[in-house]
Amino acid sequence: MNHLLLIWKGLWRKPVRTALTFASMTVAFLLFGLLNGINQGLDHVTERFHLDRLYVMNRISMYHPLILPFAQQVEKIPGVEDVAYWAYFVGYYQRPTVQLPIVAADVPRMFRMYPELKLPRSQLQTMGIVKSGAVISKSLARRFGWKIGDRVPIKSAIWPRKDGGDIWYFDIVGIYEPAEASPALNDLFFVNLDYFDEARAFGAGQVHLMIVRVNDEKRSGAIAQAIDTLAENSPLQTRTRTENAYAAVQWRQINDLRTVGNFIIGAVLFTLLVVSASTMMQSVRQRFAELAVLMTLGFTPARIAGLILGEALLLSLMAAVAGFGLAALAFPAVAELFGAMRMQPSVFVGGLAIALGIALVSALLPIVRAMRFSLVAALSGR
Repeated sequence: MNHLLLIWKGLWRKPVRTALTFASMTVAFLLFGLLNGINQGLDHVTERFHLDRLYVMNRISMYHPLILPFAQQVEKIPGVEDVAYWAYFVGYYQRPTVQLPIVAADVPRMFRMYPELKLPRSQLQTMGIVKSGAVISKSLARRFGWKIGDRVPIKSAIWPRKDGGDIWYFDIVGIYEPAEASPALNDLFFVNLDYFDEARAFGAGQVHLMIVRVNDEKRSGAIAQAIDTLAENSPLQTRTRTENAYAAVQWRQINDLRTVGNFIIGAVLFTLLVVSASTMMQSVRQRFAELAVLMTLGFTPARIAGLILGEALLLSLMAAVAGFGLAALAFPAVAELFGAMRMQPSVFVGGLAIALGIALVSALLPIVRAMRFSLVAALSGR
């Protein structure tokens, strides 16, 4: 007798109940895959932080200024290999709710500092020629339908122009794509700092963040202290952090979301277990007479237990494959919120292991119940 056919027939004995259970478990595995994928993706990103990069900002907050001459002093500190910097340009596109992550920077320095950001050399050279040029991320280009050659009007209530206007025009000359997620540059709109300084009504020569690359990551702590000591007696004192510490500040809200996500994952797993166990208990209880007939035909308790376990495994694995398949399709759109992030293979491996565990646990009580029922009572319908 074909055991797989018996398992399949037993599973679909009540088609509506099985279909609803399958749908519920698929949605649960979908949520589990997305949430766990984001958590593990963030963990993978943190493992790739560059410990040779330091972030220097005003001690008060990252929105208070620093001055460019200080960057020149930092470059002279022994062990400092390169320095880049940017100023926050707060502006929106078309309507105030569409705020854009725009920064004014020495763009060649920024892309030298971040080799993981991929931009064609010709586009980087064009950025140095076109004063009003802009380099944007691929996801921003996709989001707004922008392409190289487009002129984008940006309105800023914070940075008026010297001519009294508050609308800035930038010409897109390059589109970059991150090869890996970066704590600072996931999805930015770069403009030329020189052009910004020449045109803004006030604040020329001020920046908000300096990024320092050291030649020996083991000396990062000592060099960070040297930078802060250098600014100790100036009116613009600094706070210098390593890349992972800076990311922790930037991602504080994301870390809170991760905590909430972990609670949701726990609730999802509990729901999976309850739904699967409830379905199996009902299925076995309603089939005592059929199981009794199988026993009279020579099926041993072990074979009966195998059939019940097979049903639980088949249901759980089918739902897991469907749920994780949908999660893999939806993940790129969700991951865009966090930068260049890919779903890790461990999400699928761990998810399938959890699906097997849920099947084993949910089949345990029905198996024990089936082993203890009375054959006479089951055949008599009692």
